[in-house]
Amino acid sequence: MLANRTPPPPTRRVKPRLSPDKINKQFIVIPFTTRDSRFVLWYYFTTNLDFQSIAIARNATFCNNQQQLMTARQARNIVNKIVRQRLPTFKGELAPDGHFPRPIGFGWAPCDHGMCCSKLAETGGKPSIVRSLRRQAKNEHDNGSIATTIWHGTWDELLACPRDHSAATDKEQGNSRSTQPEECLSSSSISSYSLRYRFRKLHNRRKL
Repeated sequence: MLANRTPPPPTRRVKPRLSPDKINKQFIVIPFTTRDSRFVLWYYFTTNLDFQSIAIARNATFCNNQQQLMTARQARNIVNKIVRQRLPTFKGELAPDGHFPRPIGFGWAPCDHGMCCSKLAETGGKPSIVRSLRRQAKNEHDNGSIATTIWHGTWDELLACPRDHSAATDKEQGNSRSTQPEECLSSSSISSYSLRYRFRKLHNRRKL
């Protein structure tokens, strides 16, 4: 009996995956850290804020005399560097269900800065600065596709506010803010006013 001389199927070469450290380095845009870049990307993908407002929110969230203040141009540069130039080269190395945990720290939710989040919009009838699931525009689909690759969770989970806006909880959050350093409180109050003012202008402009 003749031996089966059918050649074995070619072995598929598996491309080595990037380590978590190397992926984190892809989110560094000098002079800022990966945390700063992820903050900018988070607000860029999940809200309708412009780059000036995103920079204000970042500066208020990470208030430290040793931290360099971010400008609108630098926030835009972070998005261009990572989303336009780098992400296409390493997107396949990210886990299918996201790479980073969904951020829930203070400052990462719009309502931390006095803006209207998705929950406050439902109860108060005010326009939310968070992107809407109802909009089916191509850029909204692209934002959701990229965001769920970077962070754990579905698109609707990422857009949902993690804060409990009951009266008792809001009071507790107000007390916790009073324990922050004075420079943080000052920066946060400036941020809240600036962001609310800028969003009102943006919203009114879109209504024209």
